[in-house]
Amino acid sequence: MGFNLMCDLHPGTCGQCRRARLTCHGYRDPDALQFRDESQSVERKNIARRCRYAYPGSHPTTLELGWDARARYAFFSTYIGGFTRSMGDVAHHYRTAGAFDHLSASVEAASLAFMATQLGSPHLMHLASASYLTAIQRLSRGLPDLTSDRAEEALQSVLLLDMYEKMAHRDPRTSQSWISHARGGLSILSTQTASIISSQTGCHLAARLVTAVTVSCATIGAGTPRELNLLRRNIGYRVRSPKWSFLGVLGRVSNLQLDMEKGAVSRS
Repeated sequence: MGFNLMCDLHPGTCGQCRRARLTCHGYRDPDALQFRDESQSVERKNIARRCRYAYPGSHPTTLELGWDARARYAFFSTYIGGFTRSMGDVAHHYRTAGAFDHLSASVEAASLAFMATQLGSPHLMHLASASYLTAIQRLSRGLPDLTSDRAEEALQSVLLLDMYEKMAHRDPRTSQSWISHARGGLSILSTQTASIISSQTGCHLAARLVTAVTVSCATIGAGTPRELNLLRRNIGYRVRSPKWSFLGVLGRVSNLQLDMEKGAVSRS
């Protein structure tokens, strides 16, 4: 007479199943026997599957930066951080610049021009020219009502636009603006002298302006403006260095050569 062995539902494995050498499914967890509403999960998976088939290339694999962002990075890291040590004040002013003011556009123009010259790219120089025009327009609107607290930013923009001109037009004969920005900087400084040279960054900007005006005048064979000599006297005691002394000599030699060409000074 046979016996009907029944599982006693003990956790793990029951004694009845073990003696009968049967596969025991063990103790039934009541939570596992409950029915759950999985409709929302199924719907989300279905939508995701449809989107994947409908837009197979919709997920970008890399982050593409625009030329303006790449140019700014190269300008700050390579040019300012490597080629020259005299332009650290650009980052100081750029941190507080608005996205749509003249300083942002001036940085973009100089950055794109720098990358264009490094890569020999007419396309990037075209982008730089567009940013240059934007910066000129914004700066022109702000100059008539320029306040003392915005004077440094305006002078910074002028120096960046002067840099753009030097990179975009290597030959001074190809651009009427090759020295106009440097002279415009002297005009700003003459009306905002006290507010600009009273700070360390402003004094640094003024020294950069002296360099830009002196080198530009010597390059095109023009005499240095009288305002330049006054500016040198006002800030000379704060920026003494071999470079500062050399700029003074360069300015005097340039003026002497111009006087000799005009016949105001004898060559003998």
